[in-house]
Amino acid sequence: MLRRMTTTEVSIRPAMINHVIKGLLFLGGTLGLGLLAGQFAFLDEKMQERGVQLGFGTAFGAGAVLCGLATSRNVAALIWRPRLTLNPEGVRLRCWRGVGFTGFFRDVYRMQEHWIPWDDFGKTEAFTHSVNGIPVEQELRIQTTRGLVAFRWDVFSPSVPRIQRTILDYIDEQFRGPKRVTARLPDLQRLRWQQPLQLKFPVVQWWWALLALAAGALAGWQAEAAAGSADWLGFVGFLGVLGGLTLGNMWRQGRRNAVVEFRSDGLALGPSVNALQVIPWADIQFVRPQTSTSVTAGGSGGPAVFNGLELRKRDGSYFNFEGLNGAGYERLHALLEPPLDAVIAAQQRIAHGEAPEAAAQAAGLAPR
Repeated sequence: MLRRMTTTEVSIRPAMINHVIKGLLFLGGTLGLGLLAGQFAFLDEKMQERGVQLGFGTAFGAGAVLCGLATSRNVAALIWRPRLTLNPEGVRLRCWRGVGFTGFFRDVYRMQEHWIPWDDFGKTEAFTHSVNGIPVEQELRIQTTRGLVAFRWDVFSPSVPRIQRTILDYIDEQFRGPKRVTARLPDLQRLRWQQPLQLKFPVVQWWWALLALAAGALAGWQAEAAAGSADWLGFVGFLGVLGGLTLGNMWRQGRRNAVVEFRSDGLALGPSVNALQVIPWADIQFVRPQTSTSVTAGGSGGPAVFNGLELRKRDGSYFNFEGLNGAGYERLHALLEPPLDAVIAAQQRIAHGEAPEAAAQAAGLAPR
């Protein structure tokens, strides 16, 4: 159960600029379609088919009405703004989830008011719906004991992932922070890693990306030389370039944490043993897992998979572990963010004279 710790309150800014832009665009559509509807309905020279003429006028008029309603909705969003505040008691939210079919015929968004006490708060998910790999919609989903609460990416000014991070940071700082102070995790890490532990993770080689790009370029050149008689070469060239860019991005991501070394002075990271940068243990506030779920064409979601780690420093900056497999993420998370109760138990054992590593494993912390 989460308990109240402070009186700090955090507010998320509502979206403004996008509603201004959309309002102006829809206003232009309203005026333009309305003008066309009037011209077709009251032509100086009548069309031979009066029904066709009225049909065009009605269609343009209906479009003008829908654009007018959309204009009204965006203006109303600037007047009756959504709200998202976090305080020690819970989350207060005023928002809309989406328009839907019936929403196209409303002059204001269908606002919903939610009060979510922290005891009812479950988990958050930044859900992205993509078509052919292109994101077309994103929303923040909050699981509560009373059901799902969600809003889309056009409701508040920050992006959906940033809002999710803000909520999770608030929970950690307000409710887990005091226990972290009691556990004194940095002290345990300094004692435990007097004998350093070095982990090396496989990284895609940069020359794989160059080979793929060269193969793609060669295939594309051959396709041009063949003057369209070998379309399959053009497709192969496209795949080669796409594969090269993908491999290059994987190399860029993985090399930042290809070598991870646990030391008494901190966590060392870098592309090689001779190029490590140390983050002191006292500078690490917490390490948070990142997960994702896959969605099939029918809409059913698969199990959550470990696809990243986010290390937050006390100065507010972040370091993201990338390019590892699920087992690598799990091991790093277990070593960097052990259960605080187990950390407290290990500290007590050390205070009674037990060796740090033996005390850590006896308390249930992940082994070296």
